[in-house]
Amino acid sequence: MDTIAITIDSVISKRNMDDRVFFDVCFEWEDIIADILHAKIVSFNKLEYIYKRIKGKFFPWGYNITQDYKYPLAVFFVMSYTDLKYYYGKNALPIFLDIWSDEAIKFVDRKLGSSFFYVTSLDVYNRFVDLNKLSGAHYMPLSVSDKYFSEYFDKYEKTVDVIQIGRRNEVLHRWMLDYVKNNPDIEYIYSQEGNTRGKLNYISTRKGNIGKIVNREQYIKLLGSAKVSLVSTPGVDNSRENNKFGVDFPTPRFYESAVTGNYMIGRYTNNSENERIERVCPLASDYDFFCNEISRGISTSKAELYRKYKDFIISNMTSCRVRQLINDLHINI
Repeated sequence: MDTIAITIDSVISKRNMDDRVFFDVCFEWEDIIADILHAKIVSFNKLEYIYKRIKGKFFPWGYNITQDYKYPLAVFFVMSYTDLKYYYGKNALPIFLDIWSDEAIKFVDRKLGSSFFYVTSLDVYNRFVDLNKLSGAHYMPLSVSDKYFSEYFDKYEKTVDVIQIGRRNEVLHRWMLDYVKNNPDIEYIYSQEGNTRGKLNYISTRKGNIGKIVNREQYIKLLGSAKVSLVSTPGVDNSRENNKFGVDFPTPRFYESAVTGNYMIGRYTNNSENERIERVCPLASDYDFFCNEISRGISTSKAELYRKYKDFIISNMTSCRVRQLINDLHINI
């Protein structure tokens, strides 16, 4: 395949089938892929979607994902590995966002074998290769949409001290509440437990309940208003329920926090993948270190933070991932 020039002519999207908030980031990535590759976005036909859901449920081994490089390929994001059922019969290349079990790895390997696909975790990539030396797995980290980038974070007005947006790490949350007790003038915004289709309710230590975030624009606006963002990977501190897989990697929140000009303080596993975030996100290993970093983060200017984060942001924007796709597949554009 290395000598074949490939064409990608479409991006298959679930945007007309699933309105959950956490899919919005996928739609942003799809838009950039389509724009750079001059590809069209193809939404599911509802009848086809329902038919494949039913067939895939009752005949999970009755299909495979195939690729013929003589013809244009489509590309698509897969949130759950079981969603592969919606894409059989397509000449397509998957990008898997969530692989959280050995069962999932074996399922995907059986469906794709040596066909080309991406996973967004280095640990998961290594597990595919360990299972099957001829696996078509390739590694592509997650990213943030280019549209949120601005020099010196000019798009974002900083009115909130500290935020923990989305999934909550309880270690960081407990430390921050203790910090606020000793520094009551500091405003900390955090998500309340429980959600409705990904729409979390948010609490401010200064204003009380500030309501739900119902769309991507509100999410970015709230995140961009903060000086400091508490971030964590899903595999640390048991913050992702039932995660016994031992895999951990940076989520989009790291890149989103960076591009909106937040000083990041984090909790993450010391592994080879997370090493690349150490330079921009100090690992809070104890409460005293955490407190010092909060004070430093609140007082850091946007200009100083921009100089520190610029290279990290640019190298993790979605356009960089598209360039990787072009190089890996020798894509014609």
